[in-house]
This record gives sequence, C-alpha cells and structure tokens, in this order.
Amino acid sequence: MTSVCVVDIHGTFIDVLRDFRLIADGAGESWYNPRISCGSMQLRFIRPGCLLLFVVLAGAMNCVLNAAEVLRSMRISVLDNNRHPVAGATVVLNINNTAHSLTTNDKGEATAPSLPVAGFKLNVSKDGFQPVSKQITPDAGVSSVEIEVVLVPRLEKRETVVVQAPAAAEQAGSAPQELGRQQMKNAPSHPATVIDALPLLGDVLRGPQGVVMVGGEEKHSALLVNSVDMTDPATGQFGMTVPIDAVENLSVSTSPYLSQYGGFTGGVVSTVTRGGGEKWDFELNDPFPDFRIRSAHLVGVQSVSPHINFGGPLISQKLYFFDAAEVVIDKTPVRTLPFPVNETKTTSENSFTQLDTIFSPAHTLTSTFHFAPQETRYANLSFYNPQAVTPNIDMKSRALAVTDRVTLKGGILQSTVAGEKFDAAVTPQAIGEMIVTPVGNQGSYFSDHRRESSRVEWLENYSFTPVKFSGTHNFQAGSIFSYSDDEGSFLARPVNIQDLNGNLLKRIEFTGGSPFSRTDFGMAGFVQDHWSLRQSFSLDGGLRLEQQSITGTTRFAPRAGFVWTPPIDQKKTVIRGGMGVFYDRVPLNVYAFHNYPREVITTFSSQGDVIDGPTTFLNVIASSMHHVHSVSRRNRAGNFAPYSIGSSVEVERAITSKFKVLAKYSFRNSHGLVEVSPETLKNGRSALVERDSGNAEYREFQITANVGQENGRKLFFTYTRSQSFSDLNESNSYVGNLSFPVFRPDFFVRSSTDVPNRFIIWGDSRLPWKMRIIPMAEYRTGFPFSIMDAYQNFIGVPNATRFSSYFSLDARLMKDLPVNQKYTLRLSVRGLNLTNHFNAILAHSNTADPLFGAFFGNYGRRFKLDFDVLF
Repeated sequence: MTSVCVVDIHGTFIDVLRDFRLIADGAGESWYNPRISCGSMQLRFIRPGCLLLFVVLAGAMNCVLNAAEVLRSMRISVLDNNRHPVAGATVVLNINNTAHSLTTNDKGEATAPSLPVAGFKLNVSKDGFQPVSKQITPDAGVSSVEIEVVLVPRLEKRETVVVQAPAAAEQAGSAPQELGRQQMKNAPSHPATVIDALPLLGDVLRGPQGVVMVGGEEKHSALLVNSVDMTDPATGQFGMTVPIDAVENLSVSTSPYLSQYGGFTGGVVSTVTRGGGEKWDFELNDPFPDFRIRSAHLVGVQSVSPHINFGGPLISQKLYFFDAAEVVIDKTPVRTLPFPVNETKTTSENSFTQLDTIFSPAHTLTSTFHFAPQETRYANLSFYNPQAVTPNIDMKSRALAVTDRVTLKGGILQSTVAGEKFDAAVTPQAIGEMIVTPVGNQGSYFSDHRRESSRVEWLENYSFTPVKFSGTHNFQAGSIFSYSDDEGSFLARPVNIQDLNGNLLKRIEFTGGSPFSRTDFGMAGFVQDHWSLRQSFSLDGGLRLEQQSITGTTRFAPRAGFVWTPPIDQKKTVIRGGMGVFYDRVPLNVYAFHNYPREVITTFSSQGDVIDGPTTFLNVIASSMHHVHSVSRRNRAGNFAPYSIGSSVEVERAITSKFKVLAKYSFRNSHGLVEVSPETLKNGRSALVERDSGNAEYREFQITANVGQENGRKLFFTYTRSQSFSDLNESNSYVGNLSFPVFRPDFFVRSSTDVPNRFIIWGDSRLPWKMRIIPMAEYRTGFPFSIMDAYQNFIGVPNATRFSSYFSLDARLMKDLPVNQKYTLRLSVRGLNLTNHFNAILAHSNTADPLFGAFFGNYGRRFKLDFDVLF
C-alpha cells in the first residue's frame, strides 16, 4: 500500500490512499480527480515522435509506469480575454500523480520537454484570473504540442504587485505602461487615488490644469474602470477616481490601436479593480493625523486621511467581497500666501465596493459601487487668487456597474450595465464683483455654477474562439449604447479690470442667461482581428463606428498595428508600430454655452474715458468647419467631431533577462477641437463664437528601461523628448468647472504643458534589517507661460517664456514589524525634495507688476511619517 499526496491548482491538500497492483508487465494504476474546466483551449499537434521509458522512484513510493511515447516539446501560450499575453502564470502538468510546475515568461509562454504522450491534466492559474483545468490527450504519433489557454478575469487578493515594462509581444501597435497597486502605494508621493498615481508614469504629466497625456488636457483622454467610461459627461474631466487600495492594475495607453477603445483624442487610462480572495484580509493605513509644524512649534492638525480595505469569501468558491474606503480632511498650504490665509481645505470620502459571484468556472458576475463626495473650500488658491476671491467646489460622484462574464461556444461574452451620476456646485465666498489687477485678483469670484449630469451605459463584448485561416485569427466584436444628460445653471456678476492705481480699464457685465438641460444618446460598435500570420509576425486591424446624437455626427475610425519578432534574434527584440484615427466625445457643457449669460464689455483709458463699448457679445455655437470623409454630419450648429490621427513605432530589446530597454517614437495631430474666441459676425455684431477650429500637434521620443527582477532590486527610468503645440482658446477654460471671464484672440503656439525634456528614475531596493527604500527623482523643463499687460492682453507671442527647470529627489524608507502571525505594523518615512531645489510655483508675468520677471513660491525639503496596520 502506498500513500500519495496531491496538491491541486486551488491549493487543496488531498490525502489519497490507494493500492497499486503491480502486474507482470510492470504496469500500474494511478488515482486521478479532474475538475471542471474554464476558459478556452486549443491544441495543435505538429510532428511524429519517439518512444522513451519513464521511471519514477521517490522514497517509499514505488510505481513503475508503462513504457510510453514521449513529446519532445510542448509550448503553452497563456492569454487574457483581450488576447494579451499573461506573464507569471503558473502552469502545472499532472502526469501519473507527478506534478511538473512551469511559469510563463514575458511573452506568456511556457515550454516543457520530454513528456509522455499519454493523457495528462493541465492546470493554469494566475492571480486575478479564474483558474483553468483541462484533461489533455495528445494524438498518437505526435512529437510536439502547442496549447493556447485563455484566462477569464476573476479579481482576487494579490499579495504583491509590481511594475513591469510592457512586454506584451503579441500586442501590436504600442504596449501600455503599467503600475501595480503595491508599487503605487509604496511610491514616495504616496498617491491616494488613481489620478494621483498617473504622474509616476513617463507618459503622463501633471500640468497646471490637471493630467496631461500626449500633450492634451485631461478632458481629451478616456478613463476606464473595468472597461466602463468614468469621465464626467458634462466636462470630460476625470473627477474623483477610485482609491489606490481598490486597484489591482493601472495601465496607460497613449497609442491604443485596438478599436475597442473610443471617446478620446489623447490617451486611455484603464483601471482594473481587485476583489476578495480566499481568506479574509484587513489593512489600515495612515490612522494618525499629520500635524502642522511652524517654526519648530506645533500649530494644530494639517491633515488626517485614514483609509482601510478589507475583503474575503462570503461563501468559499462562490461569493467574494471587497471594500476600500478613505476619509480625508486636508488643509493644503499654498507657499505663496502667508499663514493662516494660505490653506485650501478639502473634506472628502472615497468608497469602492466589489462583489464577485462565481456561478461556475465558466460563468462569473462582478458588481461594483463607487461613492465619492468632496467639498473644497478656497479652490484654486494662489498668490493671485487669495481666499476671498476663490470659489468653493462641492462635488459628488456615484457609479454602479454589473458585469457578467460567460464562456459561450468557445468564446467569452462580457456584458456590462453601468450608471454614473455627477453633481457639482461652484459658488463664491460672498456675493460681489470681481477685480482683476496686474498683481492679483480681489473681491469675489464672479460666477455661481451648479449642475447635475449622469450617464447610463450598456456594453457587450465577445471574444471569438481562434480561427485557423492563413495563420490564426482572434476576432473580437462589441457594442456600446449610452444615454447621458446635463442640467444646471450659470450665473455671473461683473468683473472689473484695473491698473495698479485702481483706475478702471475694462468692465465686463453679464446679461441674460437661463437654466440649461441637454441630453445625448450615443452608440458605438467595433470589430477587430489579431492575425498571427506566423509565430514571429502579427497584425491588428479594426474598425470602430461611433454616433453621438447631440452632435449629429456618425464617425468611422479605422486602426491598424503590427508586431514583429525577428526570428534570428531568439525573441530578444520586438518591433511594434501602428496608425489610427481617434474621435473625442464632445462634453455636454459645450452645448450649454448658448444658455450662459452674454458678456457686455466696456473699455476705458487710464484717465477714465470710454475707448470702446459697451459692446454685447452674443453666445454663438457655429457649425463645423471641417469636411472629413470618415465623418457624416447633419447640417446644423454644433455638429462637431474632434479627432486625431496618431502613429507610432517602438523597439523593445531584452539586453539580458534583467535588463530591458524600450525606444518609442510617436506623432499625433488633433483637429476639430472646440474653442471659444471673440469674433465679428457677418452682420457686424460681436460674439463669442464656439466652433471646432482648434488644432494640436504632439511629437514624442521616449526611452524606457527596466533593470532588476520581480522580487529583488529594481530600477526603472525613462527619458522623454517631446514637442507640443495647440490653440489657446479651448472651450474648457469657460464652460468647465472653473471659468475665467477674460477672452483673448486665439493663437496656435506652444501649449502650456510643453515639456521638451523629462527624466524620471525610481527604484526599489532591500536594505539590512529587513528594510526597503524606494527612491525617485524627476527632472523636467519648466512650463511655458505668457506675458500680459494691465488690460490682461498678451504681449508678444504667448507661451514664449518658461519657468526654470524642475527637479525633485524623493524617497521612502519602510520597515515591517511583525507583531504575531496575524498582525504586522509598517512604519515608513517619506522625504520630499531632499535636495531642497528651488521649483518656482508662480511668476510675476504682468508688465505692469513692479516685480515683473521674478519667480516665487517653492515647496522645500519636507518629511512625513506613515503608519500602517496589516492583518
């Protein structure tokens, strides 16, 4: 009698007692317990094989197996449902009670030599995916087998997540940059939400007005959470994003040539959230407040931001729960103003809940709910906007999504129904007029803006089983139906532009205006094919059809990409490239412009004489100026279809197994961007005209390198050389959340976020006494800015002057202190701008300012302590 121990793919420990009867020819019997399979597999048998004798002798066990044919080689390719390779997946081959364990490489592949042709069990698992288990029986006489496994997402607890350079060799066009949850949490900047973590990547820059990707403002990019659009339909902005604790993986694609992506002319931010695992886990972060220290004295509490996350099985193997929540009370100091009138006060909650239901290994249901109210007092506070003239912003966002995934006829069908609601109120500190001077603004913020917007979406996506025809075709098709609305009001009060002596130079009054209500219905459909002509060369081709009813346009967006691995290079080099057309979704606030109050402008000399006016400017929404063959438009006002044409080529090279380099060049031209500019109409009337006359151009060359290994010391660095030009008068400066009432003639110049040179380097290293250090350094060219006169008009070419270069060296030192087997305390200290480099915040940019030309404001060297409790 022999005792056999079997550990299956789910970690279940089974003791099996079994009699092995040895018969005359040496054949034995073995015990086997197969599980239900999930996902899809495909076998390809290649060449006839040979015979070998396989004998296993271990300890007291003594099993003699049949002499059998063997496979000289087996290759297992593991992909996700988007046809992207899955690196680090565990592949276990159970052959006659003997387990052979393999791990997929960066290309999602694992190979196994010298296996018996007799049947065996294949198990594939990876954190975040539903395990796959299937019995494999190769045909007699073959010598090589290729197996393709598609994993279905099932979000589970991951203990460690790392940043990887994109090595998706099967993905054509351009691979995304990715961040894992643990890497984001350990960063010296200590990001709390997704939007805080984005500047950690070389493709993303935080500009004066928010996140910038591919040279474009935040509203030109898409934000997806589990494939659902989470941008505000009124403004196109990201708003409150999910907390870092709820994120499994964050990726940024600046050149996403897959036709499943739409609604952007910039880039795509995609977030995959995490679910509960097989055991209950609890984590408490930052439970203690940060104190305000001034001149070595304690002056109250500056901020408190406790956040927790917990999750686990409600019903093992059936129902999993996860929740991440944070409460923030923060008083952010502004270094250009004196204490105590230099703080923006923010109070917010951010909660994300996920429930995963597993009906069967081939059928899962995921439900998520996100709730994020936020109140900001003294928003946009600076030297030029002291507290009295800043607005308060109260925002609230809610989102609910239900996603059903099922394996159907060898493919994967994903169906999602989602709804989001956004409320915003921008109100002044007091009722009064606003005063603009060369040395700063006074009085009260000029507008009172309130709105409510919402969106409901239905998404269908089907990944077909691979088709063999002149290679392998992996087809994917999908559709999106959405309804969104936006209603609210915009009130405005007079604005006075004065010189240093208080003389009135220009007065802007407002007349008319009415509440607005806009609705929009959108449809989109796409089809795409990943065509593997041979092992070393693949093509991606796709077409996307979009319709946005409020614009009266139907748009066609073709896209294509390729990936080539030179066969003589032993797969160490991957070359990708692509080209595509991308259409932006027009925010609903663009169509509320007609209901905004009309400006009445009177211009005076410094002696008080009227130079011009009073002139009433009508609010006019023009019809499109563009004639594009891929756009069908109705002949009406506001028939806008902003679009960009982008292309890129990149080369990825594995110098060694621990050193990888990626070089990329990309180019993007954007046209039809909506802007607002003063014009004189054909009838002689003056108007603020909203039209699609805006353009933008962005070029980038980027080198990225990864040095190190997953569980050891790592170093990541990226250098970006870029050039960005755009029109200045984009509509968001007036119809966005924070409006500014002064309009100037439009110019096509360097954009306000043009950064020719940017270098980021950061690492992760273990130190003695079980400590870790995560250093990070960033250098970049300073942002450009414009010179103005006392009338707030441009002098010379706008954005021709720059701030001095920016440099910051940050680091985080961490140590885990185990209390017992269940509790661990994590202590860390963060140092920011350790070199105390002067990074100017503002410039005196008005020629009438006595300090014209001087730079001021700086966040110097500072340290912060963090305390976390892990259960």
